[in-house]
Amino acid sequence: MPIKNLRFLYLLLAFYSLSIYSQIDTGHSLVSIHKISKETDKNLIGIKVDLDEGWHTYWKNPGDAGGPIIVKILSPEKVNIKKIYFPPPQLIPYEPLMTYGYKEEVLFPIEIESTHLIDEDTVFDFEVNLLICEDVCIPESAVFSQKYNEFKASDETTEWLKTIPDITYPVLTFINNKNNTLETISKILDTVVDKNDYKLEFKDGQLLLNLKQSLLVKIVKVLKESEKCKFNQFIDLTAVDYPNKENRFEMIYILLSVEFNFRIIIKFLINENENVDSITNLFPAANWYEREVWDLFGIAFNNHPDLRRLLTDYGFIGHPLRKDFPLSGNVEVKYDLNEKKVVYEPVKLTQSFREFDFESPWKGEKLDNNNE
Repeated sequence: MPIKNLRFLYLLLAFYSLSIYSQIDTGHSLVSIHKISKETDKNLIGIKVDLDEGWHTYWKNPGDAGGPIIVKILSPEKVNIKKIYFPPPQLIPYEPLMTYGYKEEVLFPIEIESTHLIDEDTVFDFEVNLLICEDVCIPESAVFSQKYNEFKASDETTEWLKTIPDITYPVLTFINNKNNTLETISKILDTVVDKNDYKLEFKDGQLLLNLKQSLLVKIVKVLKESEKCKFNQFIDLTAVDYPNKENRFEMIYILLSVEFNFRIIIKFLINENENVDSITNLFPAANWYEREVWDLFGIAFNNHPDLRRLLTDYGFIGHPLRKDFPLSGNVEVKYDLNEKKVVYEPVKLTQSFREFDFESPWKGEKLDNNNE
């Protein structure tokens, strides 16, 4: 082979060797692959993204906009991505919307599974796609081809793992720090209410807060706005009916702290004729949840901006999720051929008159006319 061609081949190999060790510039971020500490019981690698100043990428559930990172293994065959782990995100204002994601830098641990042994010389081909946003959002991608023994290793990956409770790692999980968490939240609540007016405990893996109904808005406000809690995402609101109890209904609220990655369940009891204060001023998303509870349980909310039925029809009588509401309902709907419109009628349970014998497994009541 001529010396000139050999020199070209040598330069090409040198360039390739350099490229597999360096970060890939996608335009507004630098993407690299990292080795993960073997102190965890999972087979992990890390995708690290260093973002340009002012730019951000997204969490797995970004909120009102955006989309999460997508990673594909192109080779070797029979090696698949089992799960992408997302560190706790930041709340990113994006008026008039809001979203959750990451600024500056983030490392995503990727759990892989394989039907054959992965050794140090195994070559991985990755494709990484992510959405990078500032004033506009731009889809960017990077393609890697590296041997496993060429993945970068650093103490930084261990620090990132500590922030992700989903990974089996013996530090910074909420359960291990539950006593400190209970003490912290109790001190915050004590600044606005008397400690005898609530009970905070850790039960079945969740924070549970029982309180007096009159304190709801005050406590929800401090849980949302406190920098040490940041329960700033409303998850759910419902009720449970206990007809034999003096305080018939149990109200249940669930809030999420995205930054600290845990939830709190808030409960209190009310009687049948008692109203509940609306939290729509704190969480506008509670609007339809409160309408649903009013519709299905008959529990009214003070200061609600638009308290009307949500799921049942206009003129519906009763509240279907109350335990004393008949299973069959009070009326039934049908299309009347004579009037040529949908009409309401008292419920007719035709099957309640069925008869059984050996010749006919079931025999329904004969209908008077075809209109029924």
